Amino acid sequence: MRHELFEKLRDSAQRPLSLRVFESNADHVIEGVLESESGAWYPVTAGVPCLLDGFLRPDQRAFAARHGLVPPAGGAADERSADQGKTNVTFSAKWRRM
Repeated sequence: MRHELFEKLRDSAQRPLSLRVFESNADHVIEGVLESESGAWYPVTAGVPCLLDGFLRPDQRAFAARHGLVPPAGGAADERSADQGKTNVTFSAKWRRM
């Protein structure tokens, strides 16, 4: 995703997000993190931001560890999130086979 497009993104309270870039290619962000004033953060992987919260948020503990971030509360540690993650994996595999 192009760097300037990240400037338009907001958190759930409509506060601006700041972008920290870990890897880029020209003006495209490959990997980074969007950070909110509230302390919440959202990863950017393969150029795509993930702005999901709560039980819909995928497990991002590995991303957090790789970049020295505090893992988000709830999310993957939540039992519903784990179930949602399994569902995502199952249906993603089925869609790829179609």
